[in-house]
Amino acid sequence: GLRRGLLQAGAGECAREIRPLVKEVVELEHLQAYLQWMRRLQQLSSQIESHLLTGSLSAAVEAHSQLDTLCSALKPSKCTHLQRFAAATQQHWSQQLRERLSNAFSEILKEFKWPFTSSVSSKTLDLWDKQQSRFSELFHLLLLLDEGPSPSPPPGVPPTLTDHVILPIELLLEPLRKRFKFHFYGEKKTNSKEKPEWYFTQVSAWIRDHTHFLENRIQPLLQVSALSHVDARLEFIRGLLQETEAKLLHDLPSVVYNDLLMSHLVDELLLFEKELRMVLGYPRPHTSLLHVLLDEVPLHKWLSLEKGFAVERLSAITSSPSAWQPAYASLEGADETRVPECTEGLMQLIAGITSQSLELAVPRLAR
Repeated sequence: GLRRGLLQAGAGECAREIRPLVKEVVELEHLQAYLQWMRRLQQLSSQIESHLLTGSLSAAVEAHSQLDTLCSALKPSKCTHLQRFAAATQQHWSQQLRERLSNAFSEILKEFKWPFTSSVSSKTLDLWDKQQSRFSELFHLLLLLDEGPSPSPPPGVPPTLTDHVILPIELLLEPLRKRFKFHFYGEKKTNSKEKPEWYFTQVSAWIRDHTHFLENRIQPLLQVSALSHVDARLEFIRGLLQETEAKLLHDLPSVVYNDLLMSHLVDELLLFEKELRMVLGYPRPHTSLLHVLLDEVPLHKWLSLEKGFAVERLSAITSSPSAWQPAYASLEGADETRVPECTEGLMQLIAGITSQSLELAVPRLAR
């Protein structure tokens, strides 16, 4: 027992002596790992810089992808300084690569006269064919670089207007966004609150003018990428609707208290929505612009206008001298039921109100 006690005491003394050494070894291992992470970050940073200097954009994006992977691997780490350094490095090269790729992409777009002002001409397609290989390369590099504020919805889930537009399509939209702001804000004559149809018509024209190119030149590039589920034309439309939504939200506060302006805006928005769905093929699961009317103030105003119109129309129907005369007396064989004019007018009024409410993607309002 004595010998055993002496051995235990000796072991305890030895453990106390070794413990600081073990701690020091662990700290050195952590420091070594820290330095290895730093070295790898610096290596990738140097590689990206070198590739950019030599114009090797594809290799630069590949190195950037490795940098992204490295940053993701560091997320569980407790080394906050290392995480911040990695994030700053990644952000810096993301900006540099995006700027370089965007400039190269925009130069090609200028060469074949993008954006189009009418249907695509054969000359434009010839110019496109000459640049197709380079355009395709840049398109796919932009997709690899794309880092929106939120991930794209999975296949089968329609994106909302708040979801970011994929980077190559966003670059296609950039000159159109600039033109929209130029014409429909500020002191321009085209910026008229009395004429919201001007910007609705312009957006419709841009969609029609670019549909063929998007479907036949851009969609095939997406089909061979990781985003094959994305529809180029719908993504393009969604980007234009983002701009249109911003314009509506900008104008509504100064329009909502004017009965004539508000009534006209609602009518034009409903017509645009109908064209968007029935003519331009924007599917109903995708959100559009009617939601801007569903905030408390514009919705209350809209309902008030609809009620006023309905009451006025109903009064005109019932006070007509021929209100109780057969509605179709002038048509041979069409008046067997002898439906009076006021009944027919009331049914038309109800049908019109119902048609408008059904356009809303809000069940409680569309019932």
